Amino acid sequence: MWKYRGWSYSVPSNPPIVVIDSRTQRQPDGDYYPPQLLDRYALDWLRTEWANLLAKREQDIDNGLASDFHPCPIFVTTTPVMGFAPIEGIQQFLLWIAGVIEDNLIIRIFESWFNIEGIVTAKIIYSADAESWISNREGFANFLNCMLHRMKIHKCVFLSGDVHYSFSSKASFHSNHRTLQCWQLTSSALCNTPSAKNRFDAINKLVNQNNGKFSHKQYSLNATKRWQSKGEYITLDTGFSPQRITPTSNLGLVEFDDNGPVTHSLLYDAETVVVYTLRPDIKDVPH
Repeated sequence: MWKYRGWSYSVPSNPPIVVIDSRTQRQPDGDYYPPQLLDRYALDWLRTEWANLLAKREQDIDNGLASDFHPCPIFVTTTPVMGFAPIEGIQQFLLWIAGVIEDNLIIRIFESWFNIEGIVTAKIIYSADAESWISNREGFANFLNCMLHRMKIHKCVFLSGDVHYSFSSKASFHSNHRTLQCWQLTSSALCNTPSAKNRFDAINKLVNQNNGKFSHKQYSLNATKRWQSKGEYITLDTGFSPQRITPTSNLGLVEFDDNGPVTHSLLYDAETVVVYTLRPDIKDVPH
């Protein structure tokens, strides 16, 4: 079981669906730093699986079983690839604090004496639950560069959960003169509603001050290692003040047309539904 790597899989639907296991295929980058969520073997599998999906679709088209490739494939990831920046920013700050502490000579000597190297960082990483894609910036870039440059994907949808809040965003990843456009649709959780609702109200106000926009950037002298991700969180259609994140338990429903996702609905109960309108130019929502 320790060596089994077959938890990821794909569905040759239209649009095609790839479900990615980012739990058991991680690459550790040292004892005191969050791991990359996909190692190189997982990225090789992803590229091969995508090639197989394209070949299968091409065969269906040749046999008259399908008309064309859908331009917007779906990738299911445990946690959001384009995460919620205010919360991930707190995690990044705590990781920076951990690095400063671990670089302190007195702390290093103390940990060495008691054979507990990295215990401060480990506790901070654990308490901050730093398992987001951006927590390891190299792993984040490796994954998206694989999709953009090796798989030649220029538009996609990420479906995610496991963070106990819900949001939708439209984002882009730009690297080496190419751009990946994506929607990040997150529905979480089906149960276990967070108790700290006031915290999410404060985060909503913080995001609204920046008009819901976010960005990450990697600087490097090597042009191939420079990248930038940016996007905007979509406002819920609630009829009240702008709301871009909700901690209420829900089930997500995404509706597509031939060009991509149209709406992302959060089903709270039989009578309560709120909707993210992903493409406001669409008047009639398909079902």
